[in-house]
Amino acid sequence: MGESPVNILLVEDEEAHAELVRRAFEARGDRVQLIIADRLSKAREQIKSGALPDLIIADWRLPDGEGMELLSSNSSGARIPVVIMTSHGNEKVAVEAMKLGALDYIVKSEATLADMPHIAERALREWLYFTERQRVEKALRENEERFRLLAENARDLIYRYRVLPTPCYEYVSPSVTAITGYTPDEHYANPSLRFEIVHPDDRPLLASLQQSRLAFDEPLVLRWYHKNGSLIWIEQRNVPVYDEAGQLLAIEGVARDITAHKQTEEALRRRNRELALLNRAALAFGSTLDLDQVLATVLEEVNHLLGVLASSVWLIDPETSQLICRQATGPQSEIVRGWRLESGQGLVGWVARQGESLVVSNAATDTRHIQAVDQHTGLQLRSFLSVPLRAHQGVIGVLQVMDTQTDRFSSNDLTLVELLAATAAIAIENARMFTEEKARVTALADALAQQQELDRMKDAFVQNVSHELRTPLTIAYGYVALLNSGELGELQEIQREPVMVVARRLKLLTELVDDLKTILEADTQQIQTEAVNLSEIVRKLVVDFQVAAEKAGLTLHTDVEPDLPAALGDSTHLHRVLDNLLSNALKFTPAGGQISVRLRQAEQNLVMEVADTGIGIPEDKLDRVFERFYQVDGRMSRRYGGTGLGLALVKEVVESNGGTVKVTSRPGQGSTFTVTLPVASSM
Repeated sequence: MGESPVNILLVEDEEAHAELVRRAFEARGDRVQLIIADRLSKAREQIKSGALPDLIIADWRLPDGEGMELLSSNSSGARIPVVIMTSHGNEKVAVEAMKLGALDYIVKSEATLADMPHIAERALREWLYFTERQRVEKALRENEERFRLLAENARDLIYRYRVLPTPCYEYVSPSVTAITGYTPDEHYANPSLRFEIVHPDDRPLLASLQQSRLAFDEPLVLRWYHKNGSLIWIEQRNVPVYDEAGQLLAIEGVARDITAHKQTEEALRRRNRELALLNRAALAFGSTLDLDQVLATVLEEVNHLLGVLASSVWLIDPETSQLICRQATGPQSEIVRGWRLESGQGLVGWVARQGESLVVSNAATDTRHIQAVDQHTGLQLRSFLSVPLRAHQGVIGVLQVMDTQTDRFSSNDLTLVELLAATAAIAIENARMFTEEKARVTALADALAQQQELDRMKDAFVQNVSHELRTPLTIAYGYVALLNSGELGELQEIQREPVMVVARRLKLLTELVDDLKTILEADTQQIQTEAVNLSEIVRKLVVDFQVAAEKAGLTLHTDVEPDLPAALGDSTHLHRVLDNLLSNALKFTPAGGQISVRLRQAEQNLVMEVADTGIGIPEDKLDRVFERFYQVDGRMSRRYGGTGLGLALVKEVVESNGGTVKVTSRPGQGSTFTVTLPVASSM
């Protein structure tokens, strides 16, 4: 009977019969614990004790009752399998025993009692099968109840459609009414309804379920017609039921309403398309700064987005405040292009003045619409969508789209055009600014060309004048020198002073011509630089100016670092630079003052400083002292002389030699001019 011990309660009042049974079990050697009770009451006490037997073998007739009474449940409610024995075969008793739930009914004999282990084994096996079947049946009933409860309350549609032998619905959940508007009874009454409510284009897909097993691999997405006529999206997941021959018997499945999901998907796809178009429009707008091309691109993108009959761009004329149709597309657009409207006139005028978008579903009933537009174009325009074009200074125009259908534009169209208009306004403003700036640049270029030509003519004039003046000045200065020498005869005392005045003026004119020539060379010629001994130039010029400084009551001294490298520059030009700086210092330093010339090296540069304790330069004039012909004070030119070219020559020559010059000064305390030139070896 297996490995586990089996408890068997034998209820038998005849000792001989009980002994035969006991011996039979012992002879079998099974792991059986046999409990013997000779009364019905004892058997009941044994059961009540809690040690429930696995099997009861009970005699039908007992001194205190019938063994069949043990067929009822015990106090715990658990049922125990019972085999009934009787000494005399009785069909009526056997039937009654089996009805009450006995597993077996045997007639006692020596053979049956000896075979009791097999009878018990068979009874236990049948009881195991019986209880397992009851468990399965109970589970099935519970599952069916749960399924029905789920199906009856599910939002999804659950169904079973029989294909063979006669097509019909075997089950349709109540949710079908909420999804399709049809009741389950309508589906039961009309099996073809499952095809009739499907969109004609999707019916072949549904029919494929009965044609190919592969059709069940993926869910079906179908369009169904609701009972009210609206179109809904349904996702079906189907499971086939086949017979042993492989024929399709039925289709079980679940259908779900995915209309909201599909609408969301479609809205998302539409939004992605719109964003892609807006992005393409932005790229197109940025690809050109030509205003007409930008406007044409704007309207091209509008037509592509909305598929409208016509569109136009109106811009505000800053001078007249009128609206001008700068660009238009669609039938008769050449008639509209160039039209002018007064501020506030028509739909575009209203939008431009109010600064608000406007959607008109039927212009025939809107008094703001100019009916003459329809008359001139021959178009019965009805739907209008007008959006202001805004730039940083305010509304600059209006973007308008039109169609002959009424109620053509939705709120989504409005949002889309407003987004496009925001980008277009920037592109239009940029193109307009570019056009205006281009005109200004052209005007400036023309003015610059004229100025350059004037500068060239001026320089040519100065160069010609310098060249023409130098020869007669040289001759005149030579004759004055000849007069002063006495070779032409001794001058009378009264003649000497005028001759000296003429000599000084001639010398001043000659220096002026030389300064002009040097400046022009620095401006117009390639400077031929070379290694220049700047220390030697400083020493020689200081010696030349020493006598003049002493006559003026000034102290002139130098501070030159030893073993300085050569500077890079033009020797003649650098000589004139230092000459002009020393001349200025002598000229503007009162008697008793000091003039210092310092020369040192700073990394890869030579730094030359000319400092004085003179009258100084006002701070607000420092930036202009290097301009040509500039005089800090006109009265000073009369007092000290000079042309205003000296410092201009210094700056232009130094910079043409690759250096820099700067000045620091305090009125009444003097000035310091600092010249920096590159070392020859550093270039």
